Amino acid sequence: MPRQFLKRDNEYSHENKSFRGFGSYGDILVRDRKMYVAPTPFALVEGTAHRRTLILPASENPGREFVSVGTLRRKEVDNVVTTYQFDYERMS
Repeated sequence: MPRQFLKRDNEYSHENKSFRGFGSYGDILVRDRKMYVAPTPFALVEGTAHRRTLILPASENPGREFVSVGTLRRKEVDNVVTTYQFDYERMS
């Protein structure tokens, strides 16, 4: 699956952070790891369930034996999340 379908800008590189010293003995490692949950292309379209479906970028040519049955367009959001912060104390 082409990465540009899920995220147009592929330049961003996230940083995982961690620290040791948590817990009453100070030997627990706390890891702040980024986790991204994105829908698959098939979850974004209707009518593909239980059907053999190939979703490709418009620039790809799969060959004459394939039949195009539609197009899919993605619209970029008006506001892009660039930073966020969790307060673990308030989450519990």
